[in-house]
Amino acid sequence: HLRQPKCIPPGAPLTPGGEASGPKPILPSQVTRYVEAYFSTVQTIFPILDRVEFESQLETLGISQDCKRHSWKALLNAVLASGCRAALSDETASAFQKSGRESWGFFQNALSYESKIIHGATDLMAVQAVAVMTVFAQGLSTPQRLEYTLSSIASRLAQSLALNRQPYPAWNLSEREKRERNRVFWVIYCLDKTVAVRCGRPSAIHDDEISCSFPRDVQVGCDQGFSRAISETTERFDFFLCFTKLARICGEISRRLYSATALSSPSAQLSGTLDRILRDLDAWQQSIPPEIRPGKPLGRITETRGLSRIQLLVLHTSYCYVLCSAYRRFTPLFTQGEDATHRLLTPTMAAAHIEAARSIALLTKHFDVESFTPGWLGFYYPMTALTTIFVHVVTNPCDESTQNDIALMEVVVGFFGRVEYVTSGEAAFTKTTEFVRQARRVAERFHSAARSASHSTNLDGASPVSLLRSGPEDAAMSEPMSLDVASCDLQKGANRDPGLMSSQVLRDESSFILSSLPAESIASLEQVMADAHREADIAAADDVSSHHPLYTDVMGLLASPSSEISGQGWLGAWASTEPTVS
Repeated sequence: HLRQPKCIPPGAPLTPGGEASGPKPILPSQVTRYVEAYFSTVQTIFPILDRVEFESQLETLGISQDCKRHSWKALLNAVLASGCRAALSDETASAFQKSGRESWGFFQNALSYESKIIHGATDLMAVQAVAVMTVFAQGLSTPQRLEYTLSSIASRLAQSLALNRQPYPAWNLSEREKRERNRVFWVIYCLDKTVAVRCGRPSAIHDDEISCSFPRDVQVGCDQGFSRAISETTERFDFFLCFTKLARICGEISRRLYSATALSSPSAQLSGTLDRILRDLDAWQQSIPPEIRPGKPLGRITETRGLSRIQLLVLHTSYCYVLCSAYRRFTPLFTQGEDATHRLLTPTMAAAHIEAARSIALLTKHFDVESFTPGWLGFYYPMTALTTIFVHVVTNPCDESTQNDIALMEVVVGFFGRVEYVTSGEAAFTKTTEFVRQARRVAERFHSAARSASHSTNLDGASPVSLLRSGPEDAAMSEPMSLDVASCDLQKGANRDPGLMSSQVLRDESSFILSSLPAESIASLEQVMADAHREADIAAADDVSSHHPLYTDVMGLLASPSSEISGQGWLGAWASTEPTVS
């Protein structure tokens, strides 16, 4: 979405020129402020660092340029970059620019040590440094192309230090060291699986290479007034464990539904896999206490079990997103040319798919637009909802929910308008209004045709939908385009990738995404979307053939690790194996 934000000078290198000699000059009072902002505002989802341990290291190693430990310099600058951006951001256009510009200098300095901590002596601190850089790269004010690369590096470094293994007694590690290693690995696991499922690229961590325990009761972030006090009789909810289990399901979806092997298999053969994934998702949802479970209106949650507002929002939106990604594999987006003698998605499944998109649209009112807001939360999820609902409307104009769905599209477009304002036009999703206009046009044409059909005597046997089509081009599409619930699935699958219905929207606003789609998949997707374009009468065909096709590589999920795992309950089993550390 933000390929090169304006707050970053055009042509600016990722690393500063010359040899970096230490952290960017900064006053001790600013260090304190930025560190506080990092732990209270940024580290609310991925608990990469232990605050007590980091502050002890800060006191010992300091911010002096004389420090010779490169991994510490990289980590400190990464933390200062994230903390600076959070401290200076206040959801205004001027603050977005200033916070992005000031934090970029720290981030450049952190990246300048990348070759030393990767190719030189690597330690746990180096792994943490790259992980913090990955989280920074997810922010709206950062070029998103860095996210996957940094996540992959962190995964490789972690495995090179055997963080994925259960420590041998001969290693003589203390319980604190074991817990630290385990926590860092599982954070990187979450980053790896969620980044891979969003951008459609291979995961770097294979599940069958994991034997380390899962650390229980990891406290992520602080409440900062967002969550209410926990009563003495209420158990605190383990957010990190819950999110890790969802990340594992993301990995299952990537490997079992979107791997090269799965994509070359008939979709009908994967229906059993879909059922298992949906059962896992349902079990995950049911494992969450009813008072904070996804599906309950966020504004009506009074007992938060110690979770902050952003943590609740991430759980709810991510659940809907993962649900969409599972269903999408069985829509016409991926089933073109296959035997269509039976419907791959039942009406109940199709309804669940569109309902997930509607939920994301409704949740956008709770989104904060800050320079540190993750791009996947502030752009990708809403765009997924918008495109899913759009395809549902244009393929099901007779549905009784059509007008309500168009209103929900307006909600998402309004959110993108807020993003455009805060980012000073850096994220200007001006073409999103076209989604709403075309959806209204299709709905109006359908109802007009239906009224005409009721008064016409020469239209026996013709459906109102057929009256929407005129001319040879429309006649040509009538055969492959069926407006039943199954074709409605197309919309849904298409939805999840922000890009599908408007090539220019995603080429201009999300140009970082298209590179990973295989040629054969692009050809198939173009055929499906060309049909939808004609149905909606969208005149954007020239752009489709100009430079990039219609979608993004986020739509992809097309490449993922091919490894298989034998067990289904391994995470739950491992999570209970580690003794409690007081």
